[in-house]
Amino acid sequence: MSDLLFKLLAAGALLGAVYAWHRSEVADEVKRINTKATEQRRAEVAEFVVDMSARNLKQRETNEAEKRALQESTKTLVEKVPVYVTKLADSRCVVPAGFVQHYAAAWGMPAVPGIADRPVDADSGIPLSRVESVTTENAGICREARAESAAWRAWYRVEKSKYDAFARGTVGKPENLSNPAR
Repeated sequence: MSDLLFKLLAAGALLGAVYAWHRSEVADEVKRINTKATEQRRAEVAEFVVDMSARNLKQRETNEAEKRALQESTKTLVEKVPVYVTKLADSRCVVPAGFVQHYAAAWGMPAVPGIADRPVDADSGIPLSRVESVTTENAGICREARAESAAWRAWYRVEKSKYDAFARGTVGKPENLSNPAR
């Protein structure tokens, strides 16, 4: 009986040692896999950041090119004001001081010196062609701001979707694949 007990204890000790060795091997393998996954993720993050920086630079260059094109268009429109608002039209149209003050206030500008003291119906001395030139320049600035705002909103939507896919770990994978456990 003691021989059987001794054999059972020996077998139990052997099984315990094998189990401990196995747990150690599994822990080492898990650590190796986690280290490899961490290194791989760091490489993916670095690649993502480099790609994002390149996309950002391209977006800025595109925005600047569009802004220059809009500025050139505005400049051309301002140069054409005399075609559409002739000297005859300038001589026939009185731009009242009240209009000038109201226009300046609408754009958040301070009172125009020399005009603020005049009655609202008094001639401001500013020709209609100048009003049109200023309006065209302001419209050009608004078109630039609108284009830039639209471009950055589009950029944000693209970057957000790319970041979300990256954060889910589905970059380059079909959307329906689940993220493997990390």
